[in-house]
Amino acid sequence: MNKVLVTGASGFLGYNSVQMLKSRGFEVHATQLKPIQHREKEGIRWYQADLRDKNQIHQLIEKVKPTHLLHAAWNMEPGIQLSSEHHCEWVDIGMNLIESFAHFGGKRFVAIGSAIEYGPVTSICVENKTQVRPDSLYGKIKLELQLKIDSFCKENGISYAWPRVFLLFGPKENPKRIVPYVIRSIMENKIIKTSHGNQILDYLYVDDVVNAFGFLLEGDLEGPVNVSSGKPIQLKDIIINIAKKMDGEHLLRFGTRPTSEHDPMYLVGDNTLLKTKTGWQQKVSIEEGIVKLIKIIAESK
Repeated sequence: MNKVLVTGASGFLGYNSVQMLKSRGFEVHATQLKPIQHREKEGIRWYQADLRDKNQIHQLIEKVKPTHLLHAAWNMEPGIQLSSEHHCEWVDIGMNLIESFAHFGGKRFVAIGSAIEYGPVTSICVENKTQVRPDSLYGKIKLELQLKIDSFCKENGISYAWPRVFLLFGPKENPKRIVPYVIRSIMENKIIKTSHGNQILDYLYVDDVVNAFGFLLEGDLEGPVNVSSGKPIQLKDIIINIAKKMDGEHLLRFGTRPTSEHDPMYLVGDNTLLKTKTGWQQKVSIEEGIVKLIKIIAESK
């Protein structure tokens, strides 16, 4: 049985990945920074680990000896902006992980990247064709880590993939992000302040995103690969879609909140490589994902 270690397993992407990987037949080991109440829950083995501690990383991988590793950890807590210096430490963390992984016989390493690495674009992003020129520190650090991992893997015979995730939404997402913010605001009958909403973006429901990670872990596709729908949609249309489903259109106030410095006006990814080389397909439409998330948030209240 393949044995996978998932870092950042209590976060948005990590949390949604562990059950998916279990369903695909992996023996799943998961890390989180906070203390753990149940060392093994629902067939997943949990470890408390501070990834900033090189010795902890080394000891954990020596103990687990994973054949596969999904690196989903990154500090994106509320208040940490794309320009924050907090991102800088994650290059060393990522390299310490892959060095220990290789040392103890690891075979396939998948580290989660971001579409933010592309920087400002005006056309659809294609791997190894679209110029990568991030304009935020977060994007620059992600790209720096990807390039270092690429060099290390080539030198040491390690197989790796770097999924560049575009926009997504789903359970466990930061409630301040736009989709859960709109849903919760309507449930509480609160005015919804947003930007103009004219951004043209590429959204996937989180289940489709983590399923892509499963295909990549099991496959042999190397390097950066877009995880995206390939379908441009205006942010305003997503917000209105949610509001119509919840009878909350009267609460919408477009243009009452400024866009942030690094918010893209256009960010859409070509997903041809992912589909043709792994067999991945989008299963959940935006409409279906919105309905799912409204139900999940309602049930959690």
